Amino acid sequence: MITAVLDLSRANRSYILDSMQDPPFLAKYWTEMVREAEARKDVKPE
Repeated sequence: MITAVLDLSRANRSYILDSMQDPPFLAKYWTEMVREAEARKDVKPE
């Protein structure tokens, strides 16, 4: 088991933003996933 203390006041989107650039071969897929998630943000789960 891994435990950690999270300091949410230091949370930002840097991990996500960095992940969308590196590795370059995944950037296209990250962009597509974000676009699809944004399109479904108001859809209620079934």
